[in-house]
Amino acid sequence: MTIEKKIEICIGTDRAKNLRVRLSLLVVDGDATLSEHFHSVAIEPGADLAAIRAGVEAHITTPNGGVPGAPWPKIPDSEWADVEAHVGIAHKPEIVARFAAAKATREGA
Repeated sequence: MTIEKKIEICIGTDRAKNLRVRLSLLVVDGDATLSEHFHSVAIEPGADLAAIRAGVEAHITTPNGGVPGAPWPKIPDSEWADVEAHVGIAHKPEIVARFAAAKATREGA
C-alpha cells in the first residue's frame, strides 16, 4: 500500500470572465481515491498568477491552516501550467482592458 497526497486542478469560467480554479486535494492509494477535499480560487482578468499561486500554496501547505488534511504538497507545475494556458485563452487583452475599466468605474477611479 502506497498512500500519497496529490493535487489535480479543474478549471472553468464565470460570466465576468473570472477563471474558477478548483483544486482537488486527493489522498490516494494507487488508483483508489481514499479521500477528496476541495480548495477553490477565482482569478480575475489581469491578476498576478504567481502571487495567486503563492497564496494558495501558503494556505494549503500550512498545518492546521483551515484546509482539511493539511499540510498538502505544493501545486504541481504541470497542473499550474494548465491554469496559465487557460488564462491565456480566457483573459485576452480586450477582456483584461474591459475588466479593468469596469473595476475602475466601480471603485470611482
